[in-house]
This record gives sequence, C-alpha cells and structure tokens, in this order.
Amino acid sequence: MDAMMERMNALVASGYNKENVIPPGTKPTGGGPKRPRAKKHHCPNCKKMVIHKATDCYELETNKDKRFDGWKSARFLDPRVGITWRRKRSSTISTVPSSKV
Repeated sequence: MDAMMERMNALVASGYNKENVIPPGTKPTGGGPKRPRAKKHHCPNCKKMVIHKATDCYELETNKDKRFDGWKSARFLDPRVGITWRRKRSSTISTVPSSKV
C-alpha cells in the first residue's frame, strides 16, 4: 500500500493529469480557435436576413444556374401596389366534423 501511495504521489508531483490524457485509439477534438460566425445582413434581392453576398443571391437571373432542384422564389410582385413583397405561407386548418352521438 505504501509503495502504491509513493507512486501516486510521484505522478502528481511530476504534473501527470489524468483528465488531460487522451485514451489510445481516439482522436483529439479540435481545441483550436473557432472561426467567427458570418454576420447576417439584409439582402436587397430576396429581402431576407442572409449570409450570402447580394451578387450571389438566387433571385438574380445571373445565378439561375446555381439554383437547386425545387427552388422557389421568396418574393413576388403585388400587382395592386407594385411593390415586391415576401410570399406568406398560407395556414390551413382542417376541421373534422363532429360526430353526432
């Protein structure tokens, strides 16, 4: 028992820290500095808060070859006002007829 205590005290004195030891067969996590998150700004083309550049917006015809399958425009032209508005999702509530008892 005394030999074990002497060995443990020697490890502690030498600066051995059990919590910082990486087990064999595992990769250390990236403890380096993290990349800063991109700042969001208001895109004049799609009228959203985004991180893409205004020249890279999918709404532009010059970028239509970059659009993914199933892409839909985020804006439409309101003929009554002549202003571009963002399309709203329609929320439909399905009502189930109550059964008579």
